[in-house]
Amino acid sequence: MEIVRLKASDYDEWLYVLNTVFGRHNQKEMDFEKELPAMCVRDDEYMGKHFAVKEDGRICALLGVYPLPTRIGDQELMFSTVGNVATLPEYEGRGYMRALMQEAMKELERIGADASRLGGARQRYNRYGYESCGREYHFTINDHTAKYCFTQGTKVYFKEISAGDKKELVWIENLRSGEHMQVHRPRPYETLRAWQNRPFIALNEKGEMIGYLVSSQNRAGLSEVAAKDVAALKNMLFCWQKEVGGAISFVLSPSQWEAVRYFSQVAAGMGMNPPCHFKMIHYDRVADALLKLKVSYTPGLVQGEQVIEIKGWGNLLLYNKNGQAFCKKTDKAASISLEPLAASRFLFGPFEPSAVTDCGEFLSALLPLPLGWSTLDRV
Repeated sequence: MEIVRLKASDYDEWLYVLNTVFGRHNQKEMDFEKELPAMCVRDDEYMGKHFAVKEDGRICALLGVYPLPTRIGDQELMFSTVGNVATLPEYEGRGYMRALMQEAMKELERIGADASRLGGARQRYNRYGYESCGREYHFTINDHTAKYCFTQGTKVYFKEISAGDKKELVWIENLRSGEHMQVHRPRPYETLRAWQNRPFIALNEKGEMIGYLVSSQNRAGLSEVAAKDVAALKNMLFCWQKEVGGAISFVLSPSQWEAVRYFSQVAAGMGMNPPCHFKMIHYDRVADALLKLKVSYTPGLVQGEQVIEIKGWGNLLLYNKNGQAFCKKTDKAASISLEPLAASRFLFGPFEPSAVTDCGEFLSALLPLPLGWSTLDRV
């Protein structure tokens, strides 16, 4: 078995394998150049993020490891997607996926990843340390919602963005730079177009940019929404609903807590799901950044400290006292012991920590930490 890192010269065959395997899996014709344009680049840098098993010079199976530098608060972390795991039907059952996943785990170490994420069958990827955790909030608003909750808003105009709208794209990236959690996007427009979405800029009556949204083809589903403030976001979303007509749905991340608080009061429908499966490599670095973020918008949290053991990783101290909040690896004795997958759910949700194990007042108030992920940043 030969595992190789792909090159620009492998692009056409790589694309063929992805379209073939995922087309069969989804029972429809696939076009990855339209679905994920941010990763479809015919050069050694982008293709070098992919590993493949070859037989007689032909790609039989492949996957990608995509580094995703991420800022949480003022801390820089390295996340990474492991994705596009594909084996041609005639080569299934030969252990190629297992070998490629083992190579991917080595690659995460080589790039210094703090955490990794992917989608797919939960039990399949549990064995590599990935678990469903984190939170994303789903809301629906409709004509009835708008009738009772949107009486003071001003008109918002929407312009669909193309690749040539440089001013709008720069404005969006500047807005994103002020977010509490931001994943670096080296090709911003292509990322906004992921999954054949349509990006729109929102303009007030003066023609000033106030926000943006990323919609499905029929405009009823929104993958990502952001605005200069919560008032502008509310105005933008209700105006979009009025323009589209009927119900619209959108997703908010835990770091958009002000908007979450508002729409949880008025939305016609709401729910919460884990955004994907995460593998925590440096629990301390990820938890530290997210704890500091949570404390910044949750004044009056219970003060204290507690240590949990994460089996095979070590002990993690969670601390919030006298204006200081942090997480770090420690030699102190632990009061709770958890397997890594349980620790991920305990620390990052989606459910309350008591859904994982018994815990006291301090951890019940502190957890889960606000881990989210935009569907546009899945690769």
